[in-house]
Amino acid sequence: MDMNKAKMINDAVVSTVERKAEERGIERGIKEGREEEKIEIALYMLEENEPVKKIVKYTGLSVEQIEEIRGNLR
Repeated sequence: MDMNKAKMINDAVVSTVERKAEERGIERGIKEGREEEKIEIALYMLEENEPVKKIVKYTGLSVEQIEEIRGNLR
């Protein structure tokens, strides 16, 4: 295999790996942003003295997560 062809293959592989890594990073960022938003909503609801059961329903967070958030408010 000549060097040009090997370089082209290597560049294509590197490009694919970089693109996939970027896609994973974007997906991870979106997921983390959603989690932060759920926590923020739970905080607001706790401040308004909403029942934990209601917060679970609207945020999808667990009772344990909400209790942890409540503990951080104090």
